[in-house]
Formats: sequence, structure tokens, C-alpha cells
Amino acid sequence: MKNTSGIIASNIKRTKIKNRTLMIEYYIIKKYSTRKIAKLFNVEPSTISRTLRRMKIKTKYRVPINKTLVFDLYINKLLSVAEVARKLKCSTAPLYRILKELNIKIRPKDFYTKLFRNGRWLGGKSFEPYPILWTNKLKEFIRIRDNHKCQKCKTHKKEKLSVHHIDYNKENCNEKNLITLCRSCHTATNSNRDYWYAYFTYIMENRT
Repeated sequence: MKNTSGIIASNIKRTKIKNRTLMIEYYIIKKYSTRKIAKLFNVEPSTISRTLRRMKIKTKYRVPINKTLVFDLYINKLLSVAEVARKLKCSTAPLYRILKELNIKIRPKDFYTKLFRNGRWLGGKSFEPYPILWTNKLKEFIRIRDNHKCQKCKTHKKEKLSVHHIDYNKENCNEKNLITLCRSCHTATNSNRDYWYAYFTYIMENRT
């Protein structure tokens, strides 16, 4: 017969984290870190952080986390949230909060297995945040200017049209750098970018 004593003991430990008095004792009185408490109860540090928040026990950073460093590691160095946490010696919970504050899109779980093999992979640029100037009002202005028509296939679409950056630079929100495309055409412009840059630049320069 399979020995289940270890599993039962583990489940008992996991149940104990629901005890608010016990959590206050470890986290507030004894000043244990979420990582240390997690090790005691055989769970992830993020589980302890979530439990503390549900119990309305204010969580704190043991060491101030530099948001610029988090941005650099996650966006420029392309580390995962777990890798950033290990590097900064903290749990993943505060990192998710920081990324949310910075308006940074969280990568899907299959990010590293799929995108690095994709010929259209450009170093994670699609995950960089848009500037303040990139507003719904600006995008709607471009759609109206282009008569709600895709500027590649030249047809009207029932779907909501995308607004494309001609030079592929999200920071450049000049209206001359923006053009309206349907979803399929917008996807097509992700490859052979030099060609599409020249193509749409020519269109914009020769508008009457």
C-alpha cells in the first residue's frame, strides 16, 4: 500500500495557513518573510502573499524594490517574473503589482517556447508599454481621417480597424506615422517590415 502520511502531513500544513492568528504571529510578531513562511507550510511565497491580502494583513517589501530595475529585467533582459523574483530575492506577488502599476502586459506562459521560434520575433517589442499620447481619441481620429477603410486592402470592414505605426516605433504618435489597417493586413505587416515601411510612407507622402 502506498504511504500517504507525507501527503496528509502536507495537507495539514496547508490548512494551517488559513489561520489568521497564526499568520499574524509569523508575519507581524516574529517578522518572518513570506518566503520563510512559505517554506514552513510547503507552499509558494505568492500563496502566502495572497493569503495575507485576503486576511487584510498589510504586506510589505522587506527590501525596497526598484521599479526601473524590474522594468529592465522583465522588458529589456526578457527574464520571467519568477527569474526576476529570484534575482531580487523577493516573492513574485509584489512584482506583479509593480508590472500592473507600470501598465506592462504580462507575458503568456508559452512566451519563451513559442515566440523565440517565431520568425517575426523582434525581442519582445510588442510587450513594451505605449506612451501617454497613445489614446483612444487619437486612434479614432486616425480611423475617421482614413474614412474607416483599410489602407492596404482598400476595403471597408465591419470589424474595428487597427491603427498601425508606420515606422514600428510606438513612441512616434505623429498622425503622419499612423495609418488604418484591418486585422489581417495588420498581421501581415509584422514581416518584411522594411517593405511595408516604404509602402506606407509612399502612401502618406502622396495623399492629396
